[in-house]
Amino acid sequence: MHPLDFAMAMELEGKEFYLKQAQNVAGSQLEHLFRALADDEEKHYKFVKQMKESGLYDLEETTILTMADSIFAQPLAKGTKIPESYLEIYDMAIEFEEKAIELYRDLAAKAQKSKEKEVFMKLAKEEETHKTILSKLQELLRRPEEWYPYLDLG
Repeated sequence: MHPLDFAMAMELEGKEFYLKQAQNVAGSQLEHLFRALADDEEKHYKFVKQMKESGLYDLEETTILTMADSIFAQPLAKGTKIPESYLEIYDMAIEFEEKAIELYRDLAAKAQKSKEKEVFMKLAKEEETHKTILSKLQELLRRPEEWYPYLDLG
């Protein structure tokens, strides 16, 4: 499988994963975060597809950090119980993001053109942002009683 085909498949898989998680937490502030992550994965998919088909490089900037910061600024409601399975879900999501980071770094290392290398490094950086958000969320869920609004995502 061509590396870009693999990247596109991975981005679609990520989108579906995040949409499913959004449904699992429907009505909560986390739903918006998961939908934003799914939107970012869709942008990545379209970009990689565009890159493969035409060689055009026009990756839209992500706004996920701003949105995630506003979500993390709000503590979870007192008494909110998080099933252990959510922690496993975040482990899976973090692992998914790590694989994406590794793929894009590998593609950057193998890129023939400097523009391609730049694009793959940008995608790796966006996936690193997703991983950071998920790691911070996981920490919040593990220790909600110690929630601290100083958790800075930037």
